[in-house]
Amino acid sequence: EKLGRRLGMGEAISEIAGQLESLAKKQADSQGVVQSTIICQTLIKCREIFAVTNELDQVVQGDPEGKVNDVTHLVRFEMTISASINGGPSTLGSWQITDIDDLLEGNVWYT
Repeated sequence: EKLGRRLGMGEAISEIAGQLESLAKKQADSQGVVQSTIICQTLIKCREIFAVTNELDQVVQGDPEGKVNDVTHLVRFEMTISASINGGPSTLGSWQITDIDDLLEGNVWYT
């Protein structure tokens, strides 16, 4: 709420854009470049055949009979970008896998 009322969609977007621009200016380096991280989580459907055994040849993970299992994995990708607050070109980094199935609880260095 602002001014005692709820903002309309256009007003809300304008307010958010203004706040983001203000934040970018605060975080920009001396050349006006801001570093940001883009995070993408996606579900990947897989057909898996595997078994992990221990030293006693006991299956501790996977299918002991070698059957195909349909599995969906949650994969988290991150990429760092550099963008100019003066409207120059952005520089994209490379996508990196930072977590699979929330085993690492995301990128602990980011949070």
